[in-house]
This record gives sequence, structure tokens and C-alpha cells, in this order.
Amino acid sequence: FGKKLNIVGFTPIQIVFIRASTAAIILFIFLLVKNPKLLKIRLKDAYYFMATGIFSFVFLNWCYFEAVNRTSIAIAAILMYTAPAMIMILSAILFKEKITLKKSISIIGRYGLKKYDTLTFTLYTFIVASAVLIPIMDFSEMFELLKGGNTWIFALALGLFATVLPYLLYSTGLKYLETSKAAIIATVEPVVAAILGIMLYGESITLFKILGISLVIYAVFLLREKSITY
Repeated sequence: FGKKLNIVGFTPIQIVFIRASTAAIILFIFLLVKNPKLLKIRLKDAYYFMATGIFSFVFLNWCYFEAVNRTSIAIAAILMYTAPAMIMILSAILFKEKITLKKSISIIGRYGLKKYDTLTFTLYTFIVASAVLIPIMDFSEMFELLKGGNTWIFALALGLFATVLPYLLYSTGLKYLETSKAAIIATVEPVVAAILGIMLYGESITLFKILGISLVIYAVFLLREKSITY
């Protein structure tokens, strides 16, 4: 969906705003109906959401969509899977933890998740991400682009099918699966991304790409093994 928006003229940072804002609206409505109590936060805890909204969402997604634009969907998805290695290093530096190969949570969000439900934390991360981008958005240009064809459908789909729904399904899956197993299942993402890139956009697939994808997926499987540590 992000690729579609890029093709019609949206910049990567505009796509990030669309993803954050549509996801925030959808998740807000979901929580309002399901459990309004989860919408409450303390103002003094706003820095948690500022950190995750700006650094964990805006910067990460901006880099991701830039990578999609400059390389391919497959390569961008594979690069995302280098995150576990970075998380392990930061965990050791910031939290003095042993560097284990099984990490399942954002470094910055770790503190805030001790106080708030994950749905609450995610919602306000989206809200902050949207808010900090408002000053640099050219809304007149964005509205013009959204008028073209089915562009607004791709924008809505980016927030619902590529952001909120996957998160809710993954969270629900954790109720029935061990975290390590759920994480391993999630590694199918770069494979799907590569296939969709080839089928929908005619992206090239080379022997080196196949080898790279295979090595990264194999590495992620190793990272999820409880018995393997540094």
C-alpha cells in the first residue's frame, strides 16, 4: 500500500504521516468501543510516547519507505530484520542485560509498557507520530493526491490492513502461542514481501537476493532459539 502511494506521488514522510494518522483514528475508535478506560493516560508520562512516536515510529517508517522507494520491497523488509541485533546491543548498553538472542520488545517502549496496556501505548505512539509531522505536511498537496482514483483506499488500507489489524492479530496470537513461536511465524514477512514485490511490481529477483533472504531468515530463526546466547 505504501508503494502504491509512492507511485501516485506521495513522499516517504507523507506516507508515514498517513500511516500514523489513519492507524491512530482506527485504533482510537476500536478502544472507544471496546474499553474506553484504555484511553486514559497521565500527562507526566507523555515523554514515553514522544520517544516511541518520534524515534520508534516516525524515523523507522521514514527509513523503511525510503528503502522501498530506493531499492525494493523485498530488500526493505529484509533490512527491517536486522533490528534484533541492534536491540540486543542497546539492551546490553542501556539496561546492563546479558546479550541474549531472544528479544521481543522495543528498547524505548520498555519503560512505558510497565505502566500501560500495549493497546494504549500503541495508540498514543501513533497520535504523537501524527502530531509531530503536522507542521511539515503540505495538506493541500496531499488532499489533491488523495482525490485521484482509489488513492484514499490505499491510504486507509495502509492504516488498517498494514498497521492496526496486524498488530491486533499478533497480540491475539500471543494468547495462544509462545512468544518465541509467534516471532518465528512472523519471519514469513520478508518472504511474502519479496513475492508481492515480484508479482505486483515486477521487481527483479536474483540469486544473491535469494541467498540474502535465506541467510537473514535463518539468522532470525537462530535469534529466537531460547538455548542460544552470546
